[in-house]
Amino acid sequence: MPTWFLAPLHAPSAGLIRIAILSLGLILGLLAVWKTVRGMEKVLKMPDGPEFLDALQHFLSDKHNTRSAEMSRHELGFLSVRELAEEVTSGGFDQYFFNSAGNYADDALWCLHLIGAETTASILERAMVQFPAGKVPDLRHDRQEIMDTLPEAVQEVWEALDQEFYSSSDDLDTLLTAFVRANEREFR
Repeated sequence: MPTWFLAPLHAPSAGLIRIAILSLGLILGLLAVWKTVRGMEKVLKMPDGPEFLDALQHFLSDKHNTRSAEMSRHELGFLSVRELAEEVTSGGFDQYFFNSAGNYADDALWCLHLIGAETTASILERAMVQFPAGKVPDLRHDRQEIMDTLPEAVQEVWEALDQEFYSSSDDLDTLLTAFVRANEREFR
């Protein structure tokens, strides 16, 4: 092994290495932002339809998993409504509140009102008030503990609301598409 390999780093060399590492981190961060902006631009250029909504949901889910603090209220609202619809459709309000999607019930409700889905907003509100004091805990663990203590009558209410949700006259896909198109600046 060459002796230069074993020599300790001198202060100027160590400083240069630190600067290089910091610079690399900055470059990678800027690249990630550029890639995100380009990715969102690509999604927003898609034609309206289920593929557009699915692509936007996928993009925002990834953003939520990696940089949730950077999400706009509109982005979080869109994602919350899409997850509400998926969870309730596949397993009802019991599943929705049991899973992490229920962490964002307030955001979903806000967005439902904003997009004009008043029937669905009313259904969600009636499901939410089944929790003590009418407040859905933000944390999944806290919600699950409370759900274990709720009376059977709450399950019956949620099951009835599931049926109302399935037959709701609100066309969430159309309303969400119009919402995104009218607020594209909020989706970044």
